[in-house]
Amino acid sequence: MNDVTYTQEQLQKVLVNDSNHISNLLQTHEVVLGYKKLDGTERDVRATLKPDLLPEVTSPVQTGGAKVKDTHVTVYDTEKMNWRTLIVANIQYIRSF
Repeated sequence: MNDVTYTQEQLQKVLVNDSNHISNLLQTHEVVLGYKKLDGTERDVRATLKPDLLPEVTSPVQTGGAKVKDTHVTVYDTEKMNWRTLIVANIQYIRSF
């Protein structure tokens, strides 16, 4: 993947015009999401939905396919090795690495 960074403004335009773009990107790459948490602190989330980087799902709750609001995105955090649901409006940037 080329070194690409989406600013928050560009990210919002992408999500408005093509809501599947971020999911498609995450399904094929691992990226860094700059994220502003609800308490105001910021952190980088190493995120992906790439199948070969995801853990095996064994819980019936996890396989139930719960609907996530359009204002949120669920990603696998490869650094924390856990699932995260992020508020899209709080994603500051997306950067490849």
